[in-house]
Amino acid sequence: MTTRFLNDRDLGGAITKLMRGCDLRCAVAFWGIGATDRLFPSGVPEDARIVCELSIGSTNPEVLRAMGAPENKRLKHLEQLHAKVYISDQGAIVCSANASDNGIGFVEVAGLVEAGVLIEPGTKAFLQVEGWFGKFGTAAAMWTRRRLGGRRRCGAADLARETGRRICRSLPMRLHCWAR
Repeated sequence: MTTRFLNDRDLGGAITKLMRGCDLRCAVAFWGIGATDRLFPSGVPEDARIVCELSIGSTNPEVLRAMGAPENKRLKHLEQLHAKVYISDQGAIVCSANASDNGIGFVEVAGLVEAGVLIEPGTKAFLQVEGWFGKFGTAAAMWTRRRLGGRRRCGAADLARETGRRICRSLPMRLHCWAR
């Protein structure tokens, strides 16, 4: 079998097992408290390549620091990344789960209903996933110390000012942003 569907009960364990392999690569939008302990219990491997999203504010700065930010040159940021792709020599998982307690379930069963697909290494689909990840080598930005602040609340006007984007004021919003 070259692919296998993973339901919400199987997904967290499969991701954890996959991350025990070598040649780790993750294009996962958001990382929450507990991610490094669960996915990298012996510490983040020096050769692991990780791309995440910072501008939305859902990646925890403490987790980034645990992964070596801002000095880790293999830890990158890609604005508008929303993918959740985990890769190692053991295969690839393309799924809906962020590296968070709600997505994967570090403490107990994940809080959200997630699903994904496990792709065996060496298959055509696996090589396509590797190729897709490879394009982030030049597209993703390196970290800056400015991107690693503490969490703070901000309103739509603050978000618009920081991102240069227009925010729809007719929608009720409560935003949490990471200070820059």
